[in-house]
Amino acid sequence: MCDFRIIEEDWSKDKERCVCKPAVFNAYEGMLESGASSKKALEAALKVYRFYHPKDAKEASRLTVEQWLVAQSGCLH
Repeated sequence: MCDFRIIEEDWSKDKERCVCKPAVFNAYEGMLESGASSKKALEAALKVYRFYHPKDAKEASRLTVEQWLVAQSGCLH
């Protein structure tokens, strides 16, 4: 399911904030490959992101991670 909500804060283009992107993608893809649901995979990716950015608001974190995943694959699995 794709998430087309408008994102007010787009942290995905901020290079400093993108250092965690590979880890976020690895967590998401690894969970899917292990047979986890897309919801569980998203939760794992979000935990990785929040490890790197603990001060970010939860909703902003979720929107950033979802945007990254949608941009990479065209849609969340």
